[in-house]
Amino acid sequence: MTEFYEKELLFLHFSKVKLIVYKLQAMQNKIVLAIFTIIFYIYFINCEILSYEDVPKYLTKDEVLKLKNAVFVAFYCKDNLCAKTKHSYTDFFAEFPDENGRMKKYITETCPRDQFESGECNTEIYYDGNLFYTNCTSNSDCLSNKCLKSVCVFNDENPIVHCDDIYLGGGRSYMHCGKPYYDTCKTDDECSSKICVKAEKICNMQRNGPSDSEGTMVGLQVS
Repeated sequence: MTEFYEKELLFLHFSKVKLIVYKLQAMQNKIVLAIFTIIFYIYFINCEILSYEDVPKYLTKDEVLKLKNAVFVAFYCKDNLCAKTKHSYTDFFAEFPDENGRMKKYITETCPRDQFESGECNTEIYYDGNLFYTNCTSNSDCLSNKCLKSVCVFNDENPIVHCDDIYLGGGRSYMHCGKPYYDTCKTDDECSSKICVKAEKICNMQRNGPSDSEGTMVGLQVS
C-alpha cells in the first residue's frame, strides 16, 4: 500500500514538474515573441521606405548621397545640383537653372558613340502615348554638352552624373552616383546602378526595388 502511495506521489510530483516546465517554456516563447516584435518594429521605424513622391524635386549632390531607403528614385546632377528623374529613364529632359537663375531644359537622352557612328541613334521617341523629340542644335542643349548631327552623345570630357537608389532588400537602400545607363564602364562603381556589363562595357539599368508585400511607409530621411 505504501509503495502505491509513493508511486502516486511521485507521479503527481512529476506532473507538477512537467506543468512548471510547460509554463516556463510558454513564458519563454512569449518573451522571445515580444523581443522579436520590438526588434521588428524598431527595424521598420528606422527603414521607412521613401517613394518617388516623397523625395524633393531638387537636392544637392551631398543631400542625394545622404538619402536612405528611397526606392525607384533617380537623379541627374549638374555641378552640385541634382534634379529628380524616373529611375526607368523615361524622363528625356532635366531642368537646371542657368547662371542667371533661369530654368533651362537639357536633353538627357544620350546615344553611345558607337551607335551614333553606325546610325542607330533615334531622336524621336514614342512613349506612353506621346512623341518626344530629343534632337539638339548645339552642345548646350545636351546634358552631356556634346551634340553631333542633331544627336546628344556621351562625352568623356563632360560625363553625365546620374544617381540611382541601390536596393539592398528589406526596405533598405542607399544612393550611388556615377555614369548613366548605356555609358561606357570598366567597373561596377563607375555606374550609378553599380552594374557594369563587362562583356559590352556599358552601364546597365537599376531595376531592383521592394515587392508589393513590403509596402511603402511615408517619411523622409536625409541624415
